[in-house]
Amino acid sequence: MGNSLSRFQSSTPFHLAPLTSMRTNPLRRYLLSLFSAAVPMLGSVHAQNLTQSGFTSVLTPQFMASGTSSRMPVMFRATVSGLTPSTTYRYYAQGATNASTGGASVDFGTTNPGAGNPLLISASGSTYSTTSSPSVTNAGTFETFTTDTSGNYTGWFGFVNSGNGRFTAGNLVFPSITIANTSGTVLFRRALDVSIKVLAFSASAGANNGSFLRSTSSGTAKNLAVIYDNTAGTGRPLAITPIESIAATIASVPAAYTTTAGTWNAIIPNNNANGVRRIEQRSVSNNTLVGFNTDADGSWPTGPINTVNPTNSTTALVIAGADATLVATPSLTGAATASAFTTTYGTASSAQTFSVSGSSLTANLVATAPAGFEVSSDGTTFGSTASFAQTGGNASGTLSIRLSGSAPVTGTYDSQNITLTSTGATTVNIV
Repeated sequence: MGNSLSRFQSSTPFHLAPLTSMRTNPLRRYLLSLFSAAVPMLGSVHAQNLTQSGFTSVLTPQFMASGTSSRMPVMFRATVSGLTPSTTYRYYAQGATNASTGGASVDFGTTNPGAGNPLLISASGSTYSTTSSPSVTNAGTFETFTTDTSGNYTGWFGFVNSGNGRFTAGNLVFPSITIANTSGTVLFRRALDVSIKVLAFSASAGANNGSFLRSTSSGTAKNLAVIYDNTAGTGRPLAITPIESIAATIASVPAAYTTTAGTWNAIIPNNNANGVRRIEQRSVSNNTLVGFNTDADGSWPTGPINTVNPTNSTTALVIAGADATLVATPSLTGAATASAFTTTYGTASSAQTFSVSGSSLTANLVATAPAGFEVSSDGTTFGSTASFAQTGGNASGTLSIRLSGSAPVTGTYDSQNITLTSTGATTVNIV
């Protein structure tokens, strides 16, 4: 046997075929093509499985509702990361579970993104819509977002619980997102890095029970009401819900649910010794804090409405808009330390500058020059008025002022005011 093996080795050496041979041999080339095709296919299947990565909470509530006839919207703000930069994607959000208890399912590691009806919101926040048949191929059943130059996107997402077993009281639901390209090919299914506990409406105390809370008109439609159990607004909120009217019909809501413009609806836990102590309004476009109100003991004045350990089930506790006005009063600030202006007739003087700002604005900040002067928001273009754009309720900048070249020589200019104005704000006069 040893001699036979020796003769085989000496006469027929065995070795791997060189790459060139693999490419030129038809059979080998065919096998290589099959292998090459399988690798990306396997990678694609793996990417489509629901994984807890690349989807990070910015602001997510602790609790959400359950039940077929007591459906409630739940909103959260999150960052999707690791995508192709400056690229548009289709998506929808639902709720997934990672346990088989309480009627739930193990969704992680599968191609199932969970259940619930997506509450779709455009990137600008201008439109809401909902669907019971989420899809990345049919118009009206998905929304889109566009990543930044780093391949990330941060925005508001939402969904509505259904009668699915995943939304059984006591279960932990992980918001999920299904992401596709603009051709409708699913690329990723991702679960958020934090979960939301499901509560059942109940008239009894209990760790898995909740009660209905809503307001009269107190906010701006399509923004978000964020509800905390502390006055500082720290930690995760109890609930995040859209401010009506969002112009999207949510089916099978509790009877006390209101869609009146400026109102909001939420579920809060029955086991909550602090009650509701802070209610915020946050911008749907950029998460700016628009306004808020607090109550030191959770018992809101008009009523009074006691939110400490409630047991009212689906009977609404109604917080008056006067107690929780979420729209802050617009305000303007500015201070001038100008010295004397000197020039010759026909030539504008050198400009002097100072800072102006506004908060909780609904319109731009406008500075108006007194007679004989000109103002500018960019230090270059001067006129009788200068405008500072507000974004998310805030405006700020450097105001330049100069004596006009056409100001009468005999004029008196040392006791006039620059005025700062904006819709709803008290006018500020700057000497």
